[in-house]
Amino acid sequence: MAAARPIRKAAAWDITGRGRPVWRRARAPRWSCLWGSAPDTVAIEVRDTTPPFVVALAAPGLLWPPDGRLVKVSFDVAARDLCDPSPAITLVAVTSSEPGAGRPWPQYADALIGTDDRGVSLRADRLGTGSGRTYMVTYRAADRSGNSTEAGATVAVPHDQRH
Repeated sequence: MAAARPIRKAAAWDITGRGRPVWRRARAPRWSCLWGSAPDTVAIEVRDTTPPFVVALAAPGLLWPPDGRLVKVSFDVAARDLCDPSPAITLVAVTSSEPGAGRPWPQYADALIGTDDRGVSLRADRLGTGSGRTYMVTYRAADRSGNSTEAGATVAVPHDQRH
């Protein structure tokens, strides 16, 4: 009696729920050609529990001279995830290590919190006492499975040029 040959295997990707890939593979046992049985289906669900990796860099990273003007700062933000090819990036917060230096104007402008805003105007200002001001601009990367992580870029307004 000749050995039975396995029939061709069929496979497909399904996207279900919150973007979780499910591997479905239909396979007939080797002896199915002898008895005509239907192929088995196995579903494997990949659960994404790892948050994306995110990094943020500011350009320029130093504001000088501290003359009170608003300076447009660009942010290069990159995120990678094992299961999501393009995690969503959003601006979360802009904070300062010093209070407003007694000035009536805001410390930053043009920051669209909650959006993928990559440009914020920061005030080149600092207190006369202390070591200088540091701005922290924080971004969040979230994948389709709901995992998220944050990264911040710093911009300094030093007390003097010796920083």
